[in-house]
Amino acid sequence: VATRATWIVLLVLLTVVSARAYTEEFVDLRLRGDQASHVFQAITLAEGVPDLTFDERDFAAWQEMGWTPGPDGLIVHRDGEDLTAGKPYGYSLLASPFVRVLGPVRGMTTTNVALFLANVAIIGWLLARKLSGPVLPLAIGAFALASTLYLNLWIMQPELFMAALVGVVCVAAIEGVRRDNAI
Repeated sequence: VATRATWIVLLVLLTVVSARAYTEEFVDLRLRGDQASHVFQAITLAEGVPDLTFDERDFAAWQEMGWTPGPDGLIVHRDGEDLTAGKPYGYSLLASPFVRVLGPVRGMTTTNVALFLANVAIIGWLLARKLSGPVLPLAIGAFALASTLYLNLWIMQPELFMAALVGVVCVAAIEGVRRDNAI
């Protein structure tokens, strides 16, 4: 009973935190620097042409979305006459299909919620190697909600993306060692 109850509490907390990200009205926030760059890249990639060159269409799309007057402090590189993305684009590339289908605001939020939940699943997998019973969901919840992991739901930067990549590498390494030792 205690184990089932702690899992239910964890699921309720994760649902509330994830849903809260969708109720935030990001349009009023000013995106500057890295956040503006990642969102702008995702919008550009969502156009369907895998092109990180920014032109008048991209700036018009930014203005039409009504998010911020910016993009303020957009980090770009000049490649001859073209302006190109000045930040790593893995996070923006992952976000671009969500941005294409759901629009920039909900697309970026959906990306972050999916990455947050992926990180929670990775944390759960890692902790389940040593914990069980009601302690496992409590430990997962403590790690996911008492750390700064969940705060990244509201920041359009690649921290959740990078954490998930590190987690996947850790899981792959652990599984590889486990299989090697089993032989």
